[in-house]
Amino acid sequence: MLRPAGSPWDTFRTAPFRTGSVRLLRALALLAVSGPAFAGVRTVAPTGADHSQIASAVAAAAPGDVILVRTGNYGSFSIDGLGLTLVADTNATPLVQGPVLIRNVPAGSNVTIAGLRFGAASTSALTILDCAGSVRVVDVLAWVSPAPFQAEVAAVRVERSSDVAFARATFTGAPGPAPATRAGAALLVLDSAIALHDSNLRGGYGIPGTTSGSAGGHGGAALDLRSGSVFVSGTFLSGGSGGAGGLTSTGLLGCSASIARPGGDGGVGLDAALGSTARVLDSSLVGGPPGAGATTSCGQHASDGTVGAASRGVVSPIAGTARTFTGTIAAREGQSAAFAFRGVPGERVVLFLADGGSQTWNPVLAGTVLVGIPFWRRIAAGTIGANGEGSSLLTVPELGPSQTARVLHLQALFVAPSGASRLSGARPLVLLDAAY
Repeated sequence: MLRPAGSPWDTFRTAPFRTGSVRLLRALALLAVSGPAFAGVRTVAPTGADHSQIASAVAAAAPGDVILVRTGNYGSFSIDGLGLTLVADTNATPLVQGPVLIRNVPAGSNVTIAGLRFGAASTSALTILDCAGSVRVVDVLAWVSPAPFQAEVAAVRVERSSDVAFARATFTGAPGPAPATRAGAALLVLDSAIALHDSNLRGGYGIPGTTSGSAGGHGGAALDLRSGSVFVSGTFLSGGSGGAGGLTSTGLLGCSASIARPGGDGGVGLDAALGSTARVLDSSLVGGPPGAGATTSCGQHASDGTVGAASRGVVSPIAGTARTFTGTIAAREGQSAAFAFRGVPGERVVLFLADGGSQTWNPVLAGTVLVGIPFWRRIAAGTIGANGEGSSLLTVPELGPSQTARVLHLQALFVAPSGASRLSGARPLVLLDAAY
């Protein structure tokens, strides 16, 4: 395995490789007798749970607790000044209607959100603000509904936060109303460090001016990096489409009865401002299509919008292909947890388990270390097959007397026979008492 001098990987040496499921089961069984404090669990559902709203569960939670959310529609909430894990129950599809705010997560603490959907109107669906600790958002959707006179509303906004990572996220920015205003970005980043894996981001579309007689709105950027740094891996970034131009009535007759208005411009795939750092591995950056200009009944045609740029600013491409890591988020004692990996045939997969997150760019690994250091365990998880895929299956052990939950942060390292290595994104694994 290649390691840069002084990297956090220096404390590890290549171990004999064994069957993934055996090693995983053995390592997780140690959770029943070792490791730091376990978490408390609060359940949320419209009926029959500890809480009927996420907000009340958050208000009652202690730092480090797990909030297990079942299918239902919930109102907005805030996580302020503490670490929590907020996870959808198995096969649940919780929907949060209204803005969600995560702020002031202290250094050394972690907020993890997995498996939820967020929708809002007139404001960002998810805002992450002033966090010194780690924030992990996995397997989520976020969007903003159209709202009159609201321009450039991002689906997700991250500001002044030093360790935020998204994986398997789908974000869509707010549509941009005519005339000629810009739609919202899918993800807006200011003064923050971001890792983005295996996701799909689309800027908001420009609303056509056909009903208002105005110019079409401009499409939003998929990823608007105003300041800070991003690492993008295995992700599709598409600027939003421009809106079609409308016809303005003049009150006159004949060819002077209307004036054609131009179409809106397409949005940018990745818009990186001067001084920011954008690294991109195996991702598609696509500019949004333009809106068509209007044409009067006498054939007078307004200009079409311009095609959005795939990227703007300084973007550093990284050669190679992305490695992916998916699997179970929450599992109870006695249940199976499944993990799937995609890489290059013949690569060995090593899982790193930690009790928290971190964010350190590693140029040799061409990726970002996203699990806390020092790691709690290193586990051989399997080998990538000829089809480029691999998997591990395990049974969750007993957690021990009076223990209700344990939250782990996992990241996969793919090691080629030559020793060259690549990282996946990070995922949580929430182990639950069978009572839940």
